[in-house]
Amino acid sequence: MITWTNVSSSRVIYAGPINIIGDKRLTSEAGGRVLVLEDVAEEDSGQFVCTVNTRREPISLSHTLNVLGESDFGCLN
Repeated sequence: MITWTNVSSSRVIYAGPINIIGDKRLTSEAGGRVLVLEDVAEEDSGQFVCTVNTRREPISLSHTLNVLGESDFGCLN
């Protein structure tokens, strides 16, 4: 199973296809390998860890999200 953790809150936010925290801005794609956060705000900045739980040791990869301010772009295609 693939889990996503928000390091700053030490909370698992996604486990497999389940949105643990119920944040409607969060979705998971590609079997949980991709975490999508829409309508980001500066307070969403932080470190997120994706962990694949294997039969041996878990494999983790850390990602840092830096939200610097609001955008004037609107929707980009």
